[in-house]
Amino acid sequence: MFTQRRSGFCNLAILVFACGQFILCAAAAPQKPEVLTPACKNPAPLQGQWNPDAAGYFAIFKDGVDGPKTTDLLMKKHGFTVEGDLSLTGMFFVKALTPKQIAALRCEPQIRLIEHNGVASVSGK
Repeated sequence: MFTQRRSGFCNLAILVFACGQFILCAAAAPQKPEVLTPACKNPAPLQGQWNPDAAGYFAIFKDGVDGPKTTDLLMKKHGFTVEGDLSLTGMFFVKALTPKQIAALRCEPQIRLIEHNGVASVSGK
């Protein structure tokens, strides 16, 4: 029997009782993505730090950009799916981008910056 469960960045695969014996129990740890140097002269900055507990990236548009139209255009051009369409607010969120897609988005003239998703906590006294 083979069971697979997806959890965030981590794919957990457990092989249980195959051919009369226990074989393997393994978990793949999330890997820090490679940062590629964009091919353009003045790429948009990549801000923040990668965090395995906060998958994804925010792409922030430059002022005056038609967010919904540009989001649709960039999804088709670069082959990604928006997880949180915030294009009316001047940004979109993508949970998974390859290093090549990030480098290419940083060269798009409509993009002001790309930012890693993050984790924040608030405490009161």
